[in-house]
Amino acid sequence: LDHDAEPFSQIGKGYFAILIDQGEGNIPYQGITPIAGGSLSACAETYFAQSEQLPTRFALSFGKNQTPGEGMHWRAGGIMIQQMPKASPTVTEEGSGEGGLLQAEDVLEGAESENWEHVKILLNTAEDIELIGPTVQPTELLVRLFNQDGPRVFEPQPIEFGCTCSSDRVRQSLSIYSARDIGHMTTDEGIVTADCQFCGAHYEFDPKTLGFEAEKDES
Repeated sequence: LDHDAEPFSQIGKGYFAILIDQGEGNIPYQGITPIAGGSLSACAETYFAQSEQLPTRFALSFGKNQTPGEGMHWRAGGIMIQQMPKASPTVTEEGSGEGGLLQAEDVLEGAESENWEHVKILLNTAEDIELIGPTVQPTELLVRLFNQDGPRVFEPQPIEFGCTCSSDRVRQSLSIYSARDIGHMTTDEGIVTADCQFCGAHYEFDPKTLGFEAEKDES
């Protein structure tokens, strides 16, 4: 590794994957786009422009923060702005981004393009300490950045980390394999392992209980 180079530039070629939870009862949607730009946020912006044709912009920051009566601890924060989706013709021309990928500017024209540039300029004035908090509340920052545009604040929705994976779902996904296939998946320790790529949960199974030839529990 080149310690003097930007960290992101040393990742090399690859793909940026995004998993969108569409709500209870719906299958999560996974989108993939080539790694492009100088950061993960730039990759996400490229994904929305390329796959969804929605102009999107992120302002992200992290750092150590100390509040009165508490020790130093890490905090992170960010803002995501996105043009509301609308019915519009699909853009088929080559984009102006790296490798011909579409950028936000490629899917806008006229007044929409001017409005988008206006919002981006305002977003760029957000300072790291405002993004990280906690002295500046999200609604305060929203009003400070976009007060001339009449921002509307909706009721906040609680957010928590969660995943729909389970051992039963893993078993179901492996139910299409024969005992021979399961044998190829079995480790030297005599177990089959699986890891959720979303939440990192680790599962271990007895290979005899997997696949369409699995032993049935008669109890």
